[in-house]
Amino acid sequence: MKWKPLQGSLPPVNPFGSKFRLLMGLFVVLFSIFLLLMQTLAALEE
Repeated sequence: MKWKPLQGSLPPVNPFGSKFRLLMGLFVVLFSIFLLLMQTLAALEE
């Protein structure tokens, strides 16, 4: 990983921020899969 020289002097990024983004991404993926499953089930029932 290459960092800009400016970022080298800054304190490390808040780990909570990256974890929160990761959780949000995971939630979005799971939610989209859930919607896809619901659509598939609805199509099969018709």
